[in-house]
Amino acid sequence: MEANLEAELYEIMKTDGVTGAILSDEHGLCLLASPDVKPEMAGILSAIVQHASMIDNRNENPVINFEGDSRQCLIKKEGSVTTAIFKKIS
Repeated sequence: MEANLEAELYEIMKTDGVTGAILSDEHGLCLLASPDVKPEMAGILSAIVQHASMIDNRNENPVINFEGDSRQCLIKKEGSVTTAIFKKIS
């Protein structure tokens, strides 16, 4: 499983504009994180996606988008893995 997650993180990081990514399990434990993302963020990001799924009962796996002045964070849960991707805003 670890090799699959590493391959997924590698593919994410190759995407244009991506500055970082983190993958966590269903308990909010960090599975993998790119060097510029703090692993302790995993629990918060997992909690955000869990709470967002309660807002719309028809959509179990919403995509959450946070935007700031210089970057955005996209969070989505698939299966037991929550993925957060950080991108710079052009």
